[in-house]
Amino acid sequence: MPRSTYKSYEAGVATPSPYFLIAFADFFDVTVDELLGRTTSPQLFDNARVERPEILELYDELTPAQQQNLLNYARGMAVSNTLGSESTTTKQKRA
Repeated sequence: MPRSTYKSYEAGVATPSPYFLIAFADFFDVTVDELLGRTTSPQLFDNARVERPEILELYDELTPAQQQNLLNYARGMAVSNTLGSESTTTKQKRA
């Protein structure tokens, strides 16, 4: 499905055909009513076929302050990796 089609569905500009509603429901293993918000289930896509990474599960268990600390730590690790690879590239060019 083109991204523009999906965005038009989300924006309410267009409505998916019954065929696509059934296909979406089958993909996410939910009913069409659930897709259309005609359910009281708060966790609609918990049973979707796409698994949630463990890091997201752990992140949700943290306090907001801990979440921020984790993000800062991850950013530091990413910068360290970038700097480390740049250093290795520079050393290789000198050799």
